[in-house]
Amino acid sequence: MARDEIVGLGESYWQAVAQHPEDYRLAFTDTRASRKTLEGHSAGARGIKLQAYLAYGISSCHEPIKADEVLERLRLGIYVMIREGSIRRDLAEIAAIRDMGVDSRRLILTTDGISPEDLLAMGYMEYLVQKAIDCEFDPVTAIQMATLNVAEHFGLDDRIGGIAPGKLADMVLIPDPRTIRATCVVSNGRIIARDGRLEASPRKHEFTAESLNSIRLAEPVGADDFSVPVPGHGSSATVRVIEMVTDLVTREVRLTLPVIGGMLAATRPTIS
Repeated sequence: MARDEIVGLGESYWQAVAQHPEDYRLAFTDTRASRKTLEGHSAGARGIKLQAYLAYGISSCHEPIKADEVLERLRLGIYVMIREGSIRRDLAEIAAIRDMGVDSRRLILTTDGISPEDLLAMGYMEYLVQKAIDCEFDPVTAIQMATLNVAEHFGLDDRIGGIAPGKLADMVLIPDPRTIRATCVVSNGRIIARDGRLEASPRKHEFTAESLNSIRLAEPVGADDFSVPVPGHGSSATVRVIEMVTDLVTREVRLTLPVIGGMLAATRPTIS
């Protein structure tokens, strides 16, 4: 928490906090004493459960998937991060909040994680801002949700989030307020891209020797290290595995796998 690049602590799951507050109290206290944010995760919490969770000093939540859930959290004074990324796409459903007469200054756009495929195909934050505009948010409001609102939430608006003297000179030029397609990109006061062409070399990052030698094995890894022996002499075995239901949800299933030479064989399994 003493490090400048650390802006907050995220993201505590509300049920875990409610059930075992003693596991979180010290970290929460240290974070707030450092004047940094406690980022929330209140999926499914409503009413008094949500209020009890926020009473710990939680400052935000990115889990609402409907406009009424956003409204409830805004009324309780926290920032709501509207999620639109590879994990979930909630912006279109939540966009109804624009017609509810609320102040948008505590709304933030976030990907909550984006895959390399989506990053290459759609872009990053420019895609979110454009979609917010396409969902009929005012263009200035949409841009604020990706810039100023975020900076203010994390207490960084003295350095970023706006165009003014003394702030970092990072900005883009766009054709018009409703078209988020950068024709010129300025970073730290230098033009680094114009009309789709890179005009500056990427920053070179020097990795420390320690970071490149963080994994130490007694001997080289071989194929046998990944073999799973099966006791007995059967031709198959039932095993417990993790099924990826979605990118967010997993469940336990039991699969029957063949046994070859006393080892589980990596073939297409049969669900039992």
